[in-house]
Amino acid sequence: MSKEITDFSACINNIFLSENRVFCLMVDKALKVQAWQGEGEYYGFNELQQGRDLSDELPYMVGLPADESFIRLDFVMTAGNHHAHILISNYEQSWGIAYLDAGQEAEGLRHQQQRANNLGLEMELKDQQLAELKKNLQQLHKRIQK
Repeated sequence: MSKEITDFSACINNIFLSENRVFCLMVDKALKVQAWQGEGEYYGFNELQQGRDLSDELPYMVGLPADESFIRLDFVMTAGNHHAHILISNYEQSWGIAYLDAGQEAEGLRHQQQRANNLGLEMELKDQQLAELKKNLQQLHKRIQK
């Protein structure tokens, strides 16, 4: 592999890591910390130390299928009050957990949902106004016919 492609790939990886606020965590099957790297505080992981039990901080790990090698959970609200996509890899003796910031994406979806709700309300109002107009038109026809 050429040095240029290696340098370019490293550059892209650095941009991706910084823009997505990536946090990687390795825990054993009992959910005790083995290692970590990245912005854990952003996702609510304060004062991490090797061997610390994270059972209370990782409720979504309970009941995961043991035979799945990779699991993705989207738009999880973290203890740090941020939305994240969580990528989980199942290893023989541990779990690899990666957090990627999904805040902008979640906000965009919230805005789209709000716009859809507003359009629905506007359509409902227009339907009511149209029904009222039809009713008034019928009354007007009856008066004219008299």
